[in-house]
This record gives sequence, C-alpha cells and structure tokens, in this order.
Amino acid sequence: MIEKSRFTSVDEQTVLKVSRNKKIHDFEDGLLYYSALDSGCIYIVTEDRNDFYFSEVEVLPSRLFIEKYVFKINGFTDL
Repeated sequence: MIEKSRFTSVDEQTVLKVSRNKKIHDFEDGLLYYSALDSGCIYIVTEDRNDFYFSEVEVLPSRLFIEKYVFKINGFTDL
C-alpha cells in the first residue's frame, strides 16, 4: 500500500492559498487540503470527513477507501 501512497509538503504558496480561502475555518485542514491538491491527490482519506466540507476532491474514511479502491482493484469483494 505504501507504494501507492503520495506524500505532500507545505510551502509558502500553500499557506497563501489557505489564508485566501474564506470557506476554510480550520487552518490546519486547509493546509492538508491544498497540500494534497498541489501534489495531485484525487482523494483525501480521513476519519474526520466533515472537516473537509469545502473539498472539491473526494473525501472518504479509511474503511470506505479500502473497500472502494484497494479491494476492488485487487479482486477482493469483502472485508
């Protein structure tokens, strides 16, 4: 699974994007979000889905991520 993971970074531009987006009320969530977007992530996996109410990419909990992407890709049908 680690081979399929992406790791992101935060720089000055990330901070500026968060500070300019008035929809974001939690600065740290904004940093995570823009860091993910800037790295080309197509979804965010978190148990705190409600924290990303402003997201334009799919946000899902870990169990659903595994069911939807990991198991189906590898041919498994049940957890």
